[in-house]
Amino acid sequence: MPPVTRREFITASAASLAILSSGDLLGLSSVSSSTDAGKPWYSTVRRCGQLNFNESDPLTVDIDAWMDYWVSLKVNAVMIGGGGIVASYPTNVPYHHRSQYLGSRDLTGEAIAAARKRNLRVIVRMDCNYAYQDALKAHPEWFHRMPDGSPRLELEASYLYKTCLFSSYFTEQMPAIYRELQQRYSPDAIFTNGWPGTAALEVCHCVNCKKIYQEQTGGVPPATTNAKSPVYRKYYKVYMDRIIEIWKLWDSTAKEKNPEAIYFGDLGGAGLQMMKDLKPIGDIASWYAGDHQGRGGANVPIWECAAQGRIAQSVMGGKTVTNIDGAYSDSQPKWRHVSAPAAEINLWMAQVAACGMVPWHHWLGARPKITAGASLQKTFMGGLRRMRSISAIVSRCLRLLYFIPRAPSLFIVRKGQAKES
Repeated sequence: MPPVTRREFITASAASLAILSSGDLLGLSSVSSSTDAGKPWYSTVRRCGQLNFNESDPLTVDIDAWMDYWVSLKVNAVMIGGGGIVASYPTNVPYHHRSQYLGSRDLTGEAIAAARKRNLRVIVRMDCNYAYQDALKAHPEWFHRMPDGSPRLELEASYLYKTCLFSSYFTEQMPAIYRELQQRYSPDAIFTNGWPGTAALEVCHCVNCKKIYQEQTGGVPPATTNAKSPVYRKYYKVYMDRIIEIWKLWDSTAKEKNPEAIYFGDLGGAGLQMMKDLKPIGDIASWYAGDHQGRGGANVPIWECAAQGRIAQSVMGGKTVTNIDGAYSDSQPKWRHVSAPAAEINLWMAQVAACGMVPWHHWLGARPKITAGASLQKTFMGGLRRMRSISAIVSRCLRLLYFIPRAPSLFIVRKGQAKES
């Protein structure tokens, strides 16, 4: 394979951005093609809209207007808020908090029915990481504990409490919610926002986790995550095994009513900074949902999204890989208060496509120029052809087990990692 010159790269990059701005990635003018026959449905979806509900939406949201909007964008799948933290439907599962504004509405059911009426695939978006105080009082064993035994609060929503991965919340409560959703609505997929992610492991000090530490690692939970500790390294394997166990359980639960349905989780935006081993997840996952929405700070390299794409492709072996990016700044101040520079948005999106991932663009407020008449709050999935393959050799546990020396330049940090590895 001949090397690519700088001039060729710039020309190809300009062409890719022109295609993106036309609203039709690599000539995909329709949502399906003759080459899709026999493939799983999720590998042939071309555009996917996402409709998140907040707790007060039952008072005002117009479901039909939203679904007509998605149809106008020629999507063929839509992600709809289901619950986990706040149920958008009249759930009967105990301690699955129903929206206080729901009244007689069934927001999830309405949205799914409206989507099906328009021949759209349905993905239900769930949250499994937090629950309300009534659940804490009834099931204290479900919750993550701090070293002093107190439950861990969500810092930006102090009425929510962190759930424990090793508790029955993950093996009983969440499957009960999924089964209820499947029996009522039979969605095509279930997705969990924010789980399992690729950030550092969280050490819980609940009774069950202390028992696991003692029985499987021969130690006690440390006050902090210390990769130099052999006990913590043993716990890392226990933790990863639990993620795989839960992923398989939830996928099998999703398939109980509809064998073509799948579960897939949020694999975050770590890039080379991943703290969890993606290889065993890639072995069982049908869909890699990257959540690398932007640079996230001055010390994040501009090419980090491309690095994540190569890693994702390497662990998925040709299976579906998507990445969500945003029109807002992902650095400080966070949470979508500041717009990202247009050049950075374009470059981020170009990296997504260039690495064979599917762009999934998200914005708030003004209509971005890049859409050129076709919304980019959608996912282009499939139909991509790689022009070049570039290897990225990365230790699956590098960030976990290697302490990076503090340095003023991320380039120096990267050199240090490469030299050390």
